[in-house]
Amino acid sequence: MPETEGEPRGKLRFVDVETARAARGVRLALLVGLPSPWSDGARALFATKGIDVLAVRYLPGDQSVTSWTGVPNAPAVMVDDERARSGWAEIIALAEHLGPAVPLVPPGAAARARMFGLLHELLDEGGVAWSRRLLILDESFRPEDPTRPRRGFPLPLAQGLAARYGYAPERVPAAKARLVEALDHLDRELRAGGGAAQVGPYFFGATLTALDLYAAAAMAALVPPDEALRPIMPVLRPIFDHLDPEIAAAVTPALRAHRDRVYARHIGQQDA
Repeated sequence: MPETEGEPRGKLRFVDVETARAARGVRLALLVGLPSPWSDGARALFATKGIDVLAVRYLPGDQSVTSWTGVPNAPAVMVDDERARSGWAEIIALAEHLGPAVPLVPPGAAARARMFGLLHELLDEGGVAWSRRLLILDESFRPEDPTRPRRGFPLPLAQGLAARYGYAPERVPAAKARLVEALDHLDRELRAGGGAAQVGPYFFGATLTALDLYAAAAMAALVPPDEALRPIMPVLRPIFDHLDPEIAAAVTPALRAHRDRVYARHIGQQDA
């Protein structure tokens, strides 16, 4: 399938939790004030497929949302009276089922294995997005140092996330090493483009897939794009603008260009 630029995008409208609970169709609980590969990727799936959704802004610890979804985090996708979907793979499967006219999973076992393998490196435990969170948590718990600002989450938020992500100081060097390794591999896969005959703007040449949406969102959590492409709460932007120089160098020009291209064409931000 070629890229979907110019095709109708699904509309996303934010409502309160009671309105979403009473509604039918697709409803999403999303993080919106900070780059979240999982939330940004999920909203992009439905927008690209032309599926209209209602969305609820989720804040960590928001009991009104978790009592509705039954999921203690975001994203969570609700469809009619079905169970919530919160894992990235099941959200992709759901989106494919609901919007088959715009497929975002490539055909063929080899292509699917390549795409889901790269998504695992991006999104699963120990992957790019997970490791990025561990590095921010490490900053959050650093002792006060008058010679440098502490660029981490506010302590109450950091304490809650530390338990979820299994933070421990001794895990940080391995997380950094895996992050650099994964970024190098993603850069090579992007530049390969699915084969010499198909080199193009996406991981599968001219074909947009779910991998492109989530990869762009993951790069935005490492090196945020311009505010117009990915707004971030002002109090949080310095956290995400700070990145270890070795990791920043691993986010190559090709990965940055892909991030901006996908945000501009396919993700955008519809927070109104």
